[in-house]
Amino acid sequence: MSKQKPSYDVVILGSGIAGSTLGAVLARSGVRVLLADGATHPRFAVGESMIPQLVAWLQVIAERFDVPEFQALADATTINEQVSNTFGRKRHFGFMLHRPGEEPDPTEAHQFVIPDALTSESHLFRQDSDAYLFRVAVGYGCATRQQWRVAQIAFDDDGVTLTGTDEREVTARYVVDASGFRSPLADHLGLREQPARFQHHSAPCSRI
Repeated sequence: MSKQKPSYDVVILGSGIAGSTLGAVLARSGVRVLLADGATHPRFAVGESMIPQLVAWLQVIAERFDVPEFQALADATTINEQVSNTFGRKRHFGFMLHRPGEEPDPTEAHQFVIPDALTSESHLFRQDSDAYLFRVAVGYGCATRQQWRVAQIAFDDDGVTLTGTDEREVTARYVVDASGFRSPLADHLGLREQPARFQHHSAPCSRI
């Protein structure tokens, strides 16, 4: 990185729930943030099942960092009123024991019903929830760069320089990678698990 002042204090890679939530909090506090993503909003995403802990954390973060827009996602009724009418209500969690090659046994299943007194959480339609949080982050001052993928990462004593596939450079004091399994930071730092660890070994079986 050159000795010039970095372009941003923080670059966040990925503008899903985690990236946009962090971006909104930081920008709300006066931090210069770039929210960069390889795609655009709205877009398909998986990971739609909310849990009581997530609802609680959204409420805590909304109050602690004065970002009341997060409260809209913390209630199944409110989210359909303030964000979109595309969200469902999370009624329960289902668990079933799975043994490879065998049919599931209904007696080895469990349903955890979420008490209404605990929370009223949503089954997210991520296309709309992610776009909502992205707009919240932008509203608090996040700069954005969509359809921009990182090709090179270089760290030095001053921070980090990110070079995109379009050869455009961005400098920052810090980088946060919230881009999921395509994480360029995991590639750069060699943090990915080796495929050999996930090889499946099965004992031979005879045909009847």
